[in-house]
Amino acid sequence: MGIAAQGKNLVVCYDHPGVKIISKEGAMIENLDNATAGEEVFEKPRWITTAIDDSIYVTDWGTHKVIRLDSKLTILQTFSEPMLNAPWDNSPQQRPTTGVQFS
Repeated sequence: MGIAAQGKNLVVCYDHPGVKIISKEGAMIENLDNATAGEEVFEKPRWITTAIDDSIYVTDWGTHKVIRLDSKLTILQTFSEPMLNAPWDNSPQQRPTTGVQFS
């Protein structure tokens, strides 16, 4: 589970799996999970951060992707890289062969 601040709100990723934007008072503002998306967006979201342009970045340990969202939790971009599977393992079989992929 991860948590980050975005203005006066908190952005949380959790093992349900999904992402929520909640007010500091605890009211849910936005929600994105596999049910609301109508597809499997997240498998095991772990870390979350926000950027100065209000983008939200979520790392997913299960899909080995970084997902970029806007402040309404719309998917803007996904980033995948074979090394995200095990970046600590620099063995030849773990080294990327295809390079970075954006979608």
